[in-house]
Amino acid sequence: MPTRARSRCPRCKQLHDSGGAECDACRHRNVTVVYGPPCAGKNTYVREHARTGDLVLDMDALAQALGSPHDHGHPPALIPFAIEARDAVVRRLTRPHQLRHAWVITSRADILDALPGAEVVTLAVDPDTCKARARQAGRPAPWDSHIDRWWRDHLKHPRS
Repeated sequence: MPTRARSRCPRCKQLHDSGGAECDACRHRNVTVVYGPPCAGKNTYVREHARTGDLVLDMDALAQALGSPHDHGHPPALIPFAIEARDAVVRRLTRPHQLRHAWVITSRADILDALPGAEVVTLAVDPDTCKARARQAGRPAPWDSHIDRWWRDHLKHPRS
């Protein structure tokens, strides 16, 4: 079951603490970050909720657009370019835009921090289920350690 929350920029936190809601910039941002461990179903969630014309930011799709022949486990030389492209889109989403909605798919907590005011949907799917999905999808062997790392970090610094 997804957990929904809204991150707060410093102004929203101040407004909330004094009984208000959120600042105008955040109220109109229309960004949802779908966050969770590898193989939690983040892409599936977005496919089921996004509409035609919505922006969908997915690191794996960016890497493929930049030349990766794989849907996961991209060539190391392409990763810095995909990261810079993702970060540029994230920065752009912090400013006013005309998008109906933007969806950001990530396992990285720093992306949550970079998008104050975004709605956050956390898919905290248990490690055993994620690992079974990774094996079923034919993901490379390191996926188990990626899943374990996400859970270790998430339990130290929960986001929802």
